[in-house]
Amino acid sequence: MPVWWATRISSQNIGSATGGWISGFSLGFVFTLIPLLVLWQVRFRKLSWRWRGVIAVLAIILALPNWLTLGIFWNGSDAAQKAQAILNTGATWFGGATLVGAIGAAAIFLVIFITWMILRRRGTRVKDLEARHEA
Repeated sequence: MPVWWATRISSQNIGSATGGWISGFSLGFVFTLIPLLVLWQVRFRKLSWRWRGVIAVLAIILALPNWLTLGIFWNGSDAAQKAQAILNTGATWFGGATLVGAIGAAAIFLVIFITWMILRRRGTRVKDLEARHEA
């Protein structure tokens, strides 16, 4: 599987460092942000535990390109080393760009989450103040 993934990425970039950077950043960003947003849906109380599990599995599946890239760079097997060699010649900087994209997506998700929490808390305070004012 690692060699297949590296071959797919390499064939799209044809040895270009710029192409490796752009495709790595794009894949890292998109396939981190979307799974995090999907996983965030687990917080709804109306969902049963079964549906929460389905959503969690869906989020893991959506992050599959990142898992494949991580498997190439953090695995010491022969297949992973061959895949690293393919990526180093066919899609230079792909691994580092994927990491940068994933970190950027996680940071944006964190900003979205903090903003949501602040707005939710502010809405609760406004409702409490309105209830006190009416009373």
